Amino acid sequence: MRAKQTKRIKRIKQLLCFLIVMSVTNVVAQKMFHLQSQAGVQLVSVNGKKYKIDVAGTKIKTRYPKFDALIFLTDAANSNELIVCNFKPDSSYAIAGACCGSLDIIPNSKFKCDSLKYWDPEKDADKIQNHFLDKPFLSVKTAKTPKDSVYAWHSDAACLTEHKLIGTEAWALGVPPKCFYWSNITPILFFKTDATSDLPSNKDVAEFLQKANVIELATIYLRLFDNQKFMITFDEESRTVKIAYDIITK
Repeated sequence: MRAKQTKRIKRIKQLLCFLIVMSVTNVVAQKMFHLQSQAGVQLVSVNGKKYKIDVAGTKIKTRYPKFDALIFLTDAANSNELIVCNFKPDSSYAIAGACCGSLDIIPNSKFKCDSLKYWDPEKDADKIQNHFLDKPFLSVKTAKTPKDSVYAWHSDAACLTEHKLIGTEAWALGVPPKCFYWSNITPILFFKTDATSDLPSNKDVAEFLQKANVIELATIYLRLFDNQKFMITFDEESRTVKIAYDIITK
């Protein structure tokens, strides 16, 4: 009788150990995403760790629900820029070529669309662009009441995009507009105008926006993989930019 009880207890312990191991394995797996390349072998940095990405791809740990930091380290138009991403656990993404020698990242699920087999790259360019573009809704504000006049600008030189004087009340920038090319990486630039400042003026931005003495304060690059709302907050004192999921702004 005792021998049967001992065997039974032993089996229960083994089962519990197995369940614990499986539970831990599942938790770890849920924090990983898959990244591959459709643009040749690419060297990237994700959260400070370097990866060589080819067509087969590799598993990478994500900080989700916190944000990830990605840098393209290969020779691309947008290389060496720190791009804030929200890679989802158990999801798959592909590095793809975008406009003018730059790179983009597309969820692999978007390539599994039957319509892509029939759309013509020229005649159906608008449909293809709309399919691959995500549409995050962005709001922008300052952490405290600014001492200077601080502007925020979705700095897309392909469009005459809006720039606005910002403060502690959120500005609903909305879905960043895209024009004749598609790329999901969105730069938001913060600047002020000051003729007395010792800091160098950004002449290109000043000419494009037709403003004098533009002093660039900070820029954040974003690649957001869903159509949720996000709040971008600029701190004037530290010249840093933070992003968070926006659950308040209507």
